[in-house]
Amino acid sequence: MRQALSDPRFAKDSWQIMRILRDRRIQAHQEIFSQALSHHMLNTDPPEHHRLRHMVNKGFTQRRVRRLRPRIEQITDQLLDAVQGQDSVDLIEALAFPLPITVMCELLGVPEEDHRTFRAWTNAFVLAVEPDVFRDASVSMDAYIRELVAAKRAAPGDDMISALATEDSESALDDEEIAAMAVLLLAAGHETTVNLIGNGALALVTHPDQFAALRADRSLLPGAIEEFLRYESPVNQATLRFTKEPVEIGGVLIPRTSS
Repeated sequence: MRQALSDPRFAKDSWQIMRILRDRRIQAHQEIFSQALSHHMLNTDPPEHHRLRHMVNKGFTQRRVRRLRPRIEQITDQLLDAVQGQDSVDLIEALAFPLPITVMCELLGVPEEDHRTFRAWTNAFVLAVEPDVFRDASVSMDAYIRELVAAKRAAPGDDMISALATEDSESALDDEEIAAMAVLLLAAGHETTVNLIGNGALALVTHPDQFAALRADRSLLPGAIEEFLRYESPVNQATLRFTKEPVEIGGVLIPRTSS
């Protein structure tokens, strides 16, 4: 595994991903799906990956993250207050799903009145089985983000899209890359947080002794979160890598373009 991840003969290739997705309904919209797959940092190799990651990291400034902390706590309190006193609660629907999408929208600079729409798009990216549903969400979000980028350039705020849209260095992202970054953060960032909250809660209720220890000593919380990430990872798949040439690993010859 380590060899495959570090070997430069293995590379990201959005077109090979399209080859794997052989459904004719996907092939009919190949340009849309390829654009969604090829312009973000999870499907690129260095040096392009480094450029995209560097620019996104600049958007996650310590000041911006610190500024969001009280707001994240406020959103969490509001969601928990809404289910106070109920005999049973769907944790995913009540907390794990709405919390990260709201936070991510505010981080990006999406107006509050559009959060519900973004939640529907994110559902489509994460849960859609039908290619047409994914396509429609992708086209709609791309058009929205492009309009938002133009608005932020004209009147920037203290948010990530404003920071990326007004960047004037040689490494600046173009509109397609900003849109792809927004999709990546909303879909991948949202899904992993939902899974972390759900898996962490399940781990606690199935290990009541650890739950009791955590409730008795809140200083254990940072370590507990790290253990949640290890014990039941919120990420259940890796991005695909493909061989650029025949590669032998462990005595097995892997043909070119294999994943």
